[in-house]
Amino acid sequence: MSVDPPETPPTRPWPFLRILAAVRMAFDVRKLALATLGLILLWLGWSTLDRLFPDSADVTPQIGPTPSLGRVVLSDDWRDLILGRLGEPFRDFAQPMSTFFHPSSGWLTMAHALLAIAWLVVVWGPISLAIARLAAIQVAQSRIGKIGEAVRFARDASPSMIFATIYPMAGIALLTLPGLAIGWLYRVPGGDLIAGILLFLPLLCGLVMALFAASVLTGWGIFPAAIATGADNALDAFSRTYSYLNQRLVMLVVGLAIAAAAGVVGLLVVDLLTAAVFRFSAWSLALDGPSHRIVDLFAIEQNQAESLATGAHRFWLEAVRLVAHAWVYSYFWTAATMVYLGLRQLNDGTPFEVIDPPGPDA
Repeated sequence: MSVDPPETPPTRPWPFLRILAAVRMAFDVRKLALATLGLILLWLGWSTLDRLFPDSADVTPQIGPTPSLGRVVLSDDWRDLILGRLGEPFRDFAQPMSTFFHPSSGWLTMAHALLAIAWLVVVWGPISLAIARLAAIQVAQSRIGKIGEAVRFARDASPSMIFATIYPMAGIALLTLPGLAIGWLYRVPGGDLIAGILLFLPLLCGLVMALFAASVLTGWGIFPAAIATGADNALDAFSRTYSYLNQRLVMLVVGLAIAAAAGVVGLLVVDLLTAAVFRFSAWSLALDGPSHRIVDLFAIEQNQAESLATGAHRFWLEAVRLVAHAWVYSYFWTAATMVYLGLRQLNDGTPFEVIDPPGPDA
């Protein structure tokens, strides 16, 4: 008796419209817990590096909730504020990388930036994989994945994520060799003329390095999605990402535009929800307590006189704001997974519902 092979789910038109669901999916408690853990670990590592390299503390961007979170500030610069918050996971990688490759950076500053990038990859590598895996399971199987399932997957696939980031960086390192050789000529009298004649070599290498840098920055969001949905190893994830970006660049821009527009709405919901939590909590306490004192303790102003009571209130209020801030990171890799699945469908015809490994309930 012959057994018919399982049918492949049909592809759906307009795959990028499914990115809109990422706003809702990013509120998943499991993803928020993972993102919050990532923020705490990243802060611990980067703050330690800032103390070890005090002269280059600006290598790493500020981590944590913005002052306006939970206050729904719609001022003249609210667009920059919101879009800046949405791009924060990308900025966390881009800022130390930009400092590392700046011509005026000294060796200590470059060491600080390199260690910051390494810690970033170690922390967010497995966590981004777990978030992307939860999103992939939710899309492909219409179920909420178990956090233990996602963590085990991330544990096994973390080397692929780390090496997918290391490979292009290693390529950049190799391409610096001509620059190192020619750069030494500037120390020799009259060597700048020879260096000027040979300048085409570092310029050609600079072009390739720029392409590598663009691929690793773009892949920071796409690599976890590629590995979480079927890439076999680091080289497979890198080659898939590069292939999709090369062949579907316009559609990538379209997908990112949809993700940004949906993310703005999601951020407004996060701010409104956070403000509502603070408002109703303070209101319930003020029913039987001194309202002016409670309002002062809920203000979370940095210039408040510190006391044990202020510190206790600040701890819990900042904890709420930290979880709310983690939504940005949850959304970043959830939306990146949706964008990747859309690119994969357009390029290979593979439906969203097909992921590999499929999971226990596929």
